[in-house]
Amino acid sequence: MASHWLASRASVLTAAAAGLLLQACPQTLDDEFSPVDGLTAGSGGQVTVGAGGTELGLGGRTTGGSPGGGTGGISGGAPVGGTAGATGGIGGQAGAAGDPATGGSGNGSAIGGASGIGGAAGDAAASGSGATGGAGASGGLGGGDGGTGGGAGSSGTGADGGTGATGATGGTGARGGTGGTGGTSGMSGSGGTGGVLCTTSPADCAALRDALIHRYSFNGTGTDAVDSIGGADGTLATTNGTSTTNATLSNGAVELTSGYTSSGYVDLPNGLISCLDDATLEVWTIWNGGDAWQRIFDFGDALTNCNLPNQVAQEGRPGECSRTTLMLTPSTDGPPYSVSSSFVTVAGSHTSGDVDVSHSGRAPADTEQHYAVVVDDAAQTLALYINGALADSASLTDQHLSEINDINVWLGRSQYADDPGFDGAVLEFRIYNAALTERQLETSFTEGPDPEFLD
Repeated sequence: MASHWLASRASVLTAAAAGLLLQACPQTLDDEFSPVDGLTAGSGGQVTVGAGGTELGLGGRTTGGSPGGGTGGISGGAPVGGTAGATGGIGGQAGAAGDPATGGSGNGSAIGGASGIGGAAGDAAASGSGATGGAGASGGLGGGDGGTGGGAGSSGTGADGGTGATGATGGTGARGGTGGTGGTSGMSGSGGTGGVLCTTSPADCAALRDALIHRYSFNGTGTDAVDSIGGADGTLATTNGTSTTNATLSNGAVELTSGYTSSGYVDLPNGLISCLDDATLEVWTIWNGGDAWQRIFDFGDALTNCNLPNQVAQEGRPGECSRTTLMLTPSTDGPPYSVSSSFVTVAGSHTSGDVDVSHSGRAPADTEQHYAVVVDDAAQTLALYINGALADSASLTDQHLSEINDINVWLGRSQYADDPGFDGAVLEFRIYNAALTERQLETSFTEGPDPEFLD
């Protein structure tokens, strides 16, 4: 496999032909395995990704009770034979003092009764006519209890009768009622909690969640690779097209096996990355080891003849070499060996149109590993991160994701027909519409392939 790239170095597309490789963003994700005309695509488009929402708790509010108290009854007694005033309610106002009775003809008037506590002073009785009157009737008793807080009323003095007897002493005013106690105000409720996104770095986890557009956790059953974020579901498949025994879902992972007659892989919908400016492709794997040039992922298209850049392989099939691709392998051939990612946008030439980033040595076998390939269009860089740390970066000169003809969007399969399939497990695969930072990827690595903040 030492000559893996050699056959593809013989010819270079002209700048005009290369420009025609720009892919329009698909209105729908189409994956029909139809023949491809590689030089008739439209210009590159742009997707718009909705902003991530923020969870905010709402504080409870308790309204305090209104102070109690009704209006008190009218205080002060009626004349003899009259009805006593009603008792004041709790917290009510004091009743007004009753007027003293007016003396009758020939009789002395009664002395006005003293007002109850809290009542107003009684008026003096009007004078009787000149005849000696009988004893004036006693004033009525004070009315019902009034409210507390009234001052003592002044006693009314009976006017002199002609020669009549002195009026009887007025009744004693009743005590005012006790004032009601106001209701206690309710305490304000505490603010609700939106929930901490993650313990490692909430700010980084928020950025990861907001930029995530496709997520494959492989938690389902059957042959569906469910995209829980973007709805771009994929399909488990094998290279012979007759069975899926080489690709199975098991315990939150897709198990892929590579064989001489067939290899398992995951076929994702077309156009997942060609619509993006910046992108991060992130994956957790456990590789079983084996031959070089296995693919963790390979997005692009192929040529049936590496020396003829117009001979594009049919969609769904690999070719003699890749035409455009963004790929990641756990091991190149060697020595020296390396974990490597390549960004190819100039078909047929892996000298001028190929940008590689790599890490020395083969990926460790039977060990969970975290990889991220970052395309930063603004900074014009391609970077490879391994277990949250930067492994390598390189300049992208006039290469853009829109130049990737991603009609073969594969996990575990190469655009090269001679390359072996991936042998191992893919625990989770994600695509972000942003060039994630090293700190954000370190946080993602720490949180792992099935974090709560993405549920």
